[in-house]
Order: sequence, then C-alpha cells, then structure tokens
Amino acid sequence: MSDAAAFGLAMVVVLVVVALLIGVLALCRWSVHQARDDNGGPRKGAFARHVAGIAPCTLEEFHPFAERILATNGVRLFERRQWGRIGGYTSLSLMSYGSIVTIWYAPAPGGTGFTVESRPRQPLLLYDWGRNQSLADRIAHGLLPAWTG
Repeated sequence: MSDAAAFGLAMVVVLVVVALLIGVLALCRWSVHQARDDNGGPRKGAFARHVAGIAPCTLEEFHPFAERILATNGVRLFERRQWGRIGGYTSLSLMSYGSIVTIWYAPAPGGTGFTVESRPRQPLLLYDWGRNQSLADRIAHGLLPAWTG
C-alpha cells in the first residue's frame, strides 16, 4: 500500500470516529434537554438553571411586570404568549450563543409563585461559564425587590 493510500485510509478512520463521537454527544445532550416534568413544568437538563420565589402580587399584576423585567435584561419575548408562562430569548453575542428564558408562574399563598429558567439556545454546548445562572438570578432579583420595597 502506498503512503498516499495509507494516509487517506487513516483520515477516513479519524473522520468516522469524530463523527461517531459528535453523534453520541448530541444524542446525550438532546435526551437531557428533552426531559420535562410530568406536568409540563420547567426542564431538568444540563445547564438549565432555575431560581424560584414568591412575589406578593396578583397574577394580573405579575404578568406585565415580568415582561418588563425580561425586556430590561435583554430578553426578546416570544410571539406566542401563554397564561402561566412568559418566555423569550437573548441574542447571539461574541461571548454567548444566547439563552432561552422562561418564567413559570402560578397563584401561591401570599402572592404569585414563580420559577425563572434560563438555558442555552445552542443544544451542543459543553460549558456555559455560569451565564445562565447569572441571568436567572438577575431576573429573579429584578422581580422580587419591586414588590418588597
């Protein structure tokens, strides 16, 4: 076998192994991201970060205020709106592929209970450098002080 043929065969083997590894990683990340509560609540996946709290207000007061807090944190709201959930996304930047942010809310004793979820837009992300946790924290802290002060 000539050197060129051996090199070509080695390259084919390397490409097949890399493709298989990427496929396995993608399948693992996809299955983790598809996990949901039985009731359709927040995801329990890799890099999905959750912060919960109770805002002392009614549902009617909470919904428009939460939309304003999302907008001030650079989140563009989804077109399709649903009662009990507000969602949006951050745009692509040099530091991040962006995030998908969802606020799940429902009546709770003493006001409106909410859970802020932030997860990456890019499904094959291997590490998020804490960006989703900091975004979820900023949004939750933006929701709480307005009602407690």
